[in-house]
Amino acid sequence: MPEVIAGRDAITSFWRVALDSGLRGVTLEASEVEGEGALRFESGRYLALGRDGAEMGRGQYLIVWKKDDGVWRVHRDYAHPDNTTPPAANVRGGEPGGHVGPPSAHAFGDPL
Repeated sequence: MPEVIAGRDAITSFWRVALDSGLRGVTLEASEVEGEGALRFESGRYLALGRDGAEMGRGQYLIVWKKDDGVWRVHRDYAHPDNTTPPAANVRGGEPGGHVGPPSAHAFGDPL
């Protein structure tokens, strides 16, 4: 299972390594934004760009925005590259609708 990157230091380190590896930009194309109150859920596709605008990768993303003291901040962020298989869902037996294996597109609402 992929490692969770949490905390300011770990996030800073992640982006430092990405930039040192040639990442120069990321474009997001939102296909869905929903929510109410202090939470919003945004999903769509991303494109990672390297030197001279060369494509480094693409995939899907999900961002949870949370309003904090009147300012929208990223609360959770998940990206999955197109060229890999997502990890299997971790569901305990006996839960309603539970299954083992990758979630279907309908489980999260197919943003594409």
